[in-house]
Amino acid sequence: MNIEYAIHDTSFNDLELKNILTELNKFSIHTISILPSSLKVSKSILNSNIAISCPIDYPLGISSLETRLSMIQYSAKNGANTVDIMIPHQIVCNRKYEKFRDDIKSSIDLCASFGIKPRYMFEYRVFNYETLYKLAQILSTYNLFEILPSSGYRLDNIYDNILAGAMIKKKVPKMQVVYNGNIWSESQIDQIFDIKPYGVRVCSIQALTLLHKKYLELKSLG
Repeated sequence: MNIEYAIHDTSFNDLELKNILTELNKFSIHTISILPSSLKVSKSILNSNIAISCPIDYPLGISSLETRLSMIQYSAKNGANTVDIMIPHQIVCNRKYEKFRDDIKSSIDLCASFGIKPRYMFEYRVFNYETLYKLAQILSTYNLFEILPSSGYRLDNIYDNILAGAMIKKKVPKMQVVYNGNIWSESQIDQIFDIKPYGVRVCSIQALTLLHKKYLELKSLG
């Protein structure tokens, strides 16, 4: 299981951000998601084995394709290993799926030129399940199988987040879901491990401590 951590709070000053990053080095984390503006300081502090991702067009998914591509290029040039691209809401809400395909093709071609991995972030509470299925199926035609059910911007019930990911996987079984609903209790951690997830993303040290503790316990049992 991949453990991820998101730092998307713009209220942190440089010292607060550095302290959090230093603390995160103590954990077995696969990926840390950081805003593009914080990339340089993150690269200087994080352990080299921790991948860095950047959210693109976060949190609303309403920018033009040109702006999204510019965000991807900036992130790649400044040290990101992965970009988490928001589903373009205006395009999808108007069911302009060909434009969505153009968005995907342009984005993955740019990512390939920099050698970074593209993933897509959904916002499952915005779309109905039929639309989510459609989006997942389109992504799969481009061999894009790693997704996050939500942006993580709004408060998000982890059980609903799990349900959304599970429903998408039911239609497109190859999808590798990084669940990213809010977590704060051991019972929620247990629920997550019960489904044997591909990945989990948290955004608080408290949740990370609980998640990491459970992960190490299960790892020690083989």
